[in-house]
Amino acid sequence: MAVTRDQVAKLYVANFNRAPDAAGLDYWISDGTSATTTLTDLNAIAASMQAGAEASTGVASMTNSEYVISLYSSMFGRTVAADSADVAYWTNDITLGNVTRANMIQTLILGAEASTGSATDATVLANKTTVGLAYADAGLNGTFSVATVTDDTATVTAAEAAIYNTANPAQTLTLTTGFDNLAGGAGNDTIVGLLSGALATGSTAQPGDTINGGAGTDAFNLYVSGTAGAAFTLSGITLNNVETVGVSNFDSDAGATTIDMSTVFGATTAGLIGSAATGDTIFENMAS
Repeated sequence: MAVTRDQVAKLYVANFNRAPDAAGLDYWISDGTSATTTLTDLNAIAASMQAGAEASTGVASMTNSEYVISLYSSMFGRTVAADSADVAYWTNDITLGNVTRANMIQTLILGAEASTGSATDATVLANKTTVGLAYADAGLNGTFSVATVTDDTATVTAAEAAIYNTANPAQTLTLTTGFDNLAGGAGNDTIVGLLSGALATGSTAQPGDTINGGAGTDAFNLYVSGTAGAAFTLSGITLNNVETVGVSNFDSDAGATTIDMSTVFGATTAGLIGSAATGDTIFENMAS
C-alpha cells in the first residue's frame, strides 16, 4: 500500500514535533509522486526514522516512559504525568514487547481519528500535519517546529504566515537618483525613497518612478528632508501592489508637503512615520 504525504508528515510530527523538510518528505513517500525509499510500511518507516541521527538525541535516547510522554506531547499537544494510567499502560506494553515504539505511533493515530477517539486530539494532529505539509510544499529544508500548533485554527494561520515569510524573505528596495522601475517579490517588501527639498539634488523619489510591490504586504517609506522653500507637492510616482505609504517628514520649511496619491493603486494605509514640528504632510487624491 502506498505511503502518502499525509502519513509521512504525521510521523515527523510524532517523532520530532516538527514539519517534514521538503527533501525528507519526498524521500519517504511512495505514492508515485517522487523517488522514494524502498520502505512501504508505515511502521518500518517510523522505525527507520527513530534509528536516524536526528532521533539519536531525541526519542531514541528516551526511556519507554519518556517516549510515551513525548508522543502525547508531540502528536496531541498534551502533557501527561509520568504516573498517569495512559503512560503506565503504554510503557508496560512496550516493555513486554506487545507493541514496538514505532507501532505505537499508528495505534495512537488510529485511536485519535476513530469515531470514539478524542476530537481535540484528532484536530491537533490534523492541524500539525497541515502546517507540516505547508512547510514542505514551500520547498523548505530546514527545521520548523509545530509545537505551538494546537486545535485553534489561529495557530495554523500564524504558523503558515511564518512559513510564507521564511520561503519569501522580505527585501528592502531603494530608489536611486535616476528614473526607477522597481519590482518587489513575494515577501513583505519595503521600498525606500528620499525627497530633499523641492526635488533638490540627492532626491531619489521623483515623478516618473514606477514601483510594483508584487505579492506580500509591502510598504513605501518616503523620507523628507531639507527645505522646499514653500509648500510642495510630490506627484507622478506610480505605485502598484504597495499596501502602505508612510512619510517621515523633517522638512525644515513651514509649508506643507503634499503627497499626490492619484497614481497609487492598492494602498490601504497612508500616514506619518515621524515628523518635525514643521513637517506638515497632506495626502491627497486617495482612492476611496
